[in-house]
Formats: sequence, structure tokens, C-alpha cells
Amino acid sequence: MSNQIKVIIMSILSTLMVLGVGFVILNSTAKNGYPNTPDSELASKMARTKERGISVLIFHKTGCIDCKRAQKQVVKSLKTGKSNYPKVNYVVLDYKDKQTHKYFKEFNITETPTFVEVKHREVTRLYSGTNAEKISSVIELDWSDWRKLYGEGK
Repeated sequence: MSNQIKVIIMSILSTLMVLGVGFVILNSTAKNGYPNTPDSELASKMARTKERGISVLIFHKTGCIDCKRAQKQVVKSLKTGKSNYPKVNYVVLDYKDKQTHKYFKEFNITETPTFVEVKHREVTRLYSGTNAEKISSVIELDWSDWRKLYGEGK
């Protein structure tokens, strides 16, 4: 085989490798954009929604256009909420994971993204959509709610 053919073949293989690596990185970023609750923790975290306290549930679906639009705000609000309210039970559920389907049914979730606040075993706030302020209002709790429930500071 001539050197020219070897160079062409190597160029094609290199290009395919770069495209393949790029696809893997892009695909994993899209899947991991939401910090999903690990399967190993899902049952116990969902059981906590039936106890005294506050839970915030975030329902989304990989590939959902509105979920992608809301993703940055969700991640930002989660970071703020977890920082300010470490005792709150935050659960992030992706419909693509079959283990979450029963929770989508339990909370009658028919569209994504949907944000649910549960206090003392009852749904107190629910929002479906991409409005940043409304997403924050569910994920980042009101200080008075926290104080009433726990009687302590941040």
C-alpha cells in the first residue's frame, strides 16, 4: 500500500475517532444535565415524602425540549436550595428511568418538567413549565416555611 493511501486511511480513522468521542461527550452531558437521584436512593427518598418534613420533587424526561430549557435554572435553584435548607428532601426523577414511572403515576405527573413541593405528606405547591421564577419558588423554599417546620435558622 502506498504512503498516500495510508495517510488517507489514517485521516479518515482519526476523524471518525474525534467524531465518536465528541458524540459520547455530548450525549453524556445531555443525560447528566439534571442531577438525578441515584436508583439506590430513590425508594428511601420517596418514602420520606410520606413523613413529616419538606420534600421537593423534580420530574423531568431526558430528551424533553422544555426540560432542557429549564435545566440551567433547575440546577441553579437546587444548588441554592440544598445549601440553604440541607434538611429538605430533594428528589430528581427522570421518566427515562423505569423505576420512576410509579412515582410519576403516584403524583399524577402528565407533563415535564414538573416541580412539586410536599409538606407534611401533602402537595403544597406544583408547577409545570419553564418559567424561572416559578421554578425557583418551588425549589428554593420560603424562609417562613422552614422556620415553622424546623424552628431554626438556615
